[in-house]
Amino acid sequence: MAIQEIVAPYDLVGQYNQDEINGFDDSLIVRMLDACRLSDGQRVLDAMAGDGNLSYRLFRYCAERGIALPAVTVLEFSRVQSEIARSLLKGHPAEILWGDILSMQSLLDGKLIPPQSFERALIKSANHEIPLSKQEQLYKNIYNALAPDGLFVNLGFIFDDEDERDELREIARVKDTLAGHMMAVENRHFLMRGEFYDRLRKVGFVEIQTAHAFTYQIRSEIVAKRYFKTEVIEQESLE
Repeated sequence: MAIQEIVAPYDLVGQYNQDEINGFDDSLIVRMLDACRLSDGQRVLDAMAGDGNLSYRLFRYCAERGIALPAVTVLEFSRVQSEIARSLLKGHPAEILWGDILSMQSLLDGKLIPPQSFERALIKSANHEIPLSKQEQLYKNIYNALAPDGLFVNLGFIFDDEDERDELREIARVKDTLAGHMMAVENRHFLMRGEFYDRLRKVGFVEIQTAHAFTYQIRSEIVAKRYFKTEVIEQESLE
C-alpha cells in the first residue's frame, strides 16, 4: 500500500517523448553522457527520471563504447512514469524507484535511499519542476547521495536575463493550466545562473562549470498532441 496517493502532472500525460518535445537531439544527449564520465562511475542515480528515457539512452551509450553497464537507480515521482520506465528498462541493470527526490524516500514503502550510494547523479530537464523554496533541498539531497568525489550532471535551463526567464515561466504557466497540471503551475521555477550556482555551492559542490551550452526550442505542436484533447486544442486555438 502506498504511503500517500499523489496525482503527479506526468501521471496525466502518460506516454510522451520528452526529448522530442524539447528539441533534444541525439548529439546533445551524447554530450551530456560524455560529461558523466561513466567509465569511472558504476553506480548512477537518474533523478526525476520520467519514463526512464535517459537511462535507456545511457545503457545504449555504454554498450556502443564498450563501457561496463552501470547499476542505475531510476527515481521518479510519477507512479505512471515509473511503470513506463519499468517496462522500457526491462532486462537492463536498473532499479525503478517510485519516490520523491525531496525526501529521498520510496513512495511505495517509505524506504530511504542511503547516503553516498552513487558515483554519478543525473537530472535531465527536470529541476525546474521544483519550487524555489525547495531547490536547496533538492541539491542537498543530490550532494548527500553522492560518494566522495562523485559527479552531478544537470541538463536544464539556466537564465542570465530575468525578463527572458519570466516570459518562459508565463508561457509554461498557461500551458500547464490548460493541461490541468495545477501542481506544475504552482511549483515550476526556472533558475537564474546565480541562483543555481549559489545553491550548489551552499550544499557543498565544488568545481561547478558549464560543460556545454545549447539553444532550447520547444516543439509546441508536439506538446499540443501529447498534452491536450482534440476539443481543447481546437477551442484554445480559437482563443
